Amino acid sequence: MSVVHQELILKSCEGDPIRTDIRYVSTHSPKPVVLFLHGFKGFKDWGPFPMIRDRLAKEGYFVVAFNFSHNGIGDDLYNFTELDLFAEQTISRELNEVKDVLSIIRNGELPINQDEINTDSISILAHSRGAATAMLATSEDKNIYNLVLWAPVSSFNRFSDRQNAEWRKRGFVEQLNSRTNQLMRINSALLADLETNEEKFNIARIAKQLSVSNIPLHIIVGSEDISTPVAESQAIAKAYGEKATLTIIEKTGHTFGAVHPFEVSNDALEKLIKQTVAYLKIKQ
Repeated sequence: MSVVHQELILKSCEGDPIRTDIRYVSTHSPKPVVLFLHGFKGFKDWGPFPMIRDRLAKEGYFVVAFNFSHNGIGDDLYNFTELDLFAEQTISRELNEVKDVLSIIRNGELPINQDEINTDSISILAHSRGAATAMLATSEDKNIYNLVLWAPVSSFNRFSDRQNAEWRKRGFVEQLNSRTNQLMRINSALLADLETNEEKFNIARIAKQLSVSNIPLHIIVGSEDISTPVAESQAIAKAYGEKATLTIIEKTGHTFGAVHPFEVSNDALEKLIKQTVAYLKIKQ
């Protein structure tokens, strides 16, 4: 079963390049769409993400993934070469880019045979901070079919009040990327965005809003996740209500045992893929 793979560059409403990847098995019949969103310090080609998208394509999905324009990844799809853009990231910009891509998909603007895609069935699959952004986008778009979250954050602001005060005073914070040993600056534009939109970006509020819309919400998290502990997933599920589904995969962490560059799959990763496919097949 051969997977068609295309790399595209779309444009955001602000004119920024959105590096996009589509994967599907050509059958000349419409396939439901899965839109994949990466997380903070993540990118669409990190670790096992391409392999997982191939697996989803073979399950009959039309899979779209993209890099947020300010995630630090440029034409070199595997290394952080645009740290100046990374420093200027905001949640509002990322939200708008999700909406831009959804619009492009729905308007039939992807340069593919439209017989291959069912634009009336779009699910979002997302990891970590991207999962929170997915919830935010879905709260503004009631036509999402299914929402599957891997290790979601329950708050966009991950810093203490003291750290925020220092961030505001200095105009930036820096975080070390332990994998690349790069010191990654985040300017105060992100903090200003979080403070200006504090209520809009409230994940508990968003979860309650989604429960009213009846859009299925499914969460998968590792029991040993120290980046987004199980308690965060439980809080989101509780806010959504009894119709939320939560799967905890034992003895694994935030990336489900995967590393970058990708080497080999493992039991936790296989459980993640199996459960993801099962969740995506749940109808509204």
